[in-house]
Amino acid sequence: MEKICCFRHEQFVERLGWGALRRNDGLEIDQFDHDRALHTRLLPTTEPHLSSDVYPQIMKGQAWPRSPEIVPIQAKPSMSGLRKHHQLYSIQGNTLLLEPEVRNPLKPDATLY
Repeated sequence: MEKICCFRHEQFVERLGWGALRRNDGLEIDQFDHDRALHTRLLPTTEPHLSSDVYPQIMKGQAWPRSPEIVPIQAKPSMSGLRKHHQLYSIQGNTLLLEPEVRNPLKPDATLY
């Protein structure tokens, strides 16, 4: 989680200049990071992931789509929470559009399912 908070600090404080979030430790942690906040991981489906390797029966015999642009979200956070940081990505339908300059490991466009 510390790496994520450091990444957030780089993006929001250093890159976007959100001074209210500046901290001496270089981490972006705010009043919304509490035990009720949800986080999720995004893995490209070209790699093993929970849905394909632990619960393949979800697809009822069909093959899982595999692409660097497709990511599964197992614990779906609220879409309004994802929209919180719209400068880094946006949601159009079921597609998460990521800006390539934020060094995201995924391709610029990632499809959520």
